[in-house]
Amino acid sequence: IILPMLQELDAMGRPYHGLLYAGIMLTESGPQLLEFNCRFGDPETQVVVPRLETDLVDLLLGSLTYRGLSRFSDRIDVSPDAAVCVVAASGGYPEKPVTGFPITLVPGMQYHRDCSFFHAGTTWNEDGQLVTSGGRVVSVVGMGKTHQSARAKIYAGIGKVSFQGMQFRRDIASGV
Repeated sequence: IILPMLQELDAMGRPYHGLLYAGIMLTESGPQLLEFNCRFGDPETQVVVPRLETDLVDLLLGSLTYRGLSRFSDRIDVSPDAAVCVVAASGGYPEKPVTGFPITLVPGMQYHRDCSFFHAGTTWNEDGQLVTSGGRVVSVVGMGKTHQSARAKIYAGIGKVSFQGMQFRRDIASGV
């Protein structure tokens, strides 16, 4: 999907420079392109980047020039581990998210490779309390040797976050 598009842009005399994110869904009839973005998508990127073992900064700097990534083509390393992401969303998301609710995080919760927490729709209120400020509030990414072990880590991790109206999908990676 991506390579033919890049080749067509080259043929048109419009070589692509920079970051390209492709939203692709696997269907019964094969992969289907949903969208292209010229930015990182989230939470999609949050589940891919932790698997990257090549320095992301080097890749981004290399993407600034058309041939910049060719020096990485044979050494972009990706972990064989599985990664799974679940988003904790505000009540009413996606149509009309309800925000401004205090967020409770289990004390001592911290980032580590096996379970990462990415803030999205969070802010500090006047009292210095962490509150919801958007539809997608926190993404939790789990890494493991299998999808099942990564899935177990995210659902344990998402249990460490709470706020009024919090909702999240419980079926992510259930069929893997």
